[in-house]
Amino acid sequence: MGETALCPHRSLSNLPGASVQHLVTTLDRLGLEFSIVGGVAVALISTPRFTADIDAVLLNIDDRLEWLVAELAQAGYSGRTSDPVAFARRTRVLTLVDPYEVGIDLMLGLLPFDEDLVRKSNRVRIEGDLDVPVACAEHLVVMKAVAWRPKDVEDIRQIVLANPSLDKRYVMSTFSEYAELLEEPERIGELARLLGPQDGSDGLDR
Repeated sequence: MGETALCPHRSLSNLPGASVQHLVTTLDRLGLEFSIVGGVAVALISTPRFTADIDAVLLNIDDRLEWLVAELAQAGYSGRTSDPVAFARRTRVLTLVDPYEVGIDLMLGLLPFDEDLVRKSNRVRIEGDLDVPVACAEHLVVMKAVAWRPKDVEDIRQIVLANPSLDKRYVMSTFSEYAELLEEPERIGELARLLGPQDGSDGLDR
């Protein structure tokens, strides 16, 4: 994973492109630490696929939520709940709608995993020469393995195919901790089968 490495230009076809550009530009302007995750991230680092919303992880924002909501309102965002700040404090997700009526979920990072995800993101250059911080393949696979819906399982397959240097040992080690918390230890074996043989590591910094 490299914080400053730039990937080739990626198309925003099948993605809410204007919304991605507006969100990244806005969060950069506000000086926030963040990374794009979810379907948009999967589409940018593996096989392009349709997604109708945008997910991101933010760091160090808990004590500035009111400020953030006010700043985002100035940029055209509105809450999807009657009290977005209270909802975010309860669920750790700030749920918004952007000026293009696209749903935005901003997850409030708290765990060491969240910090690692944001700070080791890759910069993906998209149309318009905008550099988007996108979670690396390893972190995305862990998040998808925790969610484990049918579309998440398929996303894992596509990420593995598109990223031959995926550090499978790191993925399995990190996810095993979550599997214990989820009380679903059998998922460890299911994920291992999806990843295939573990032929070593690409040297992720831990």
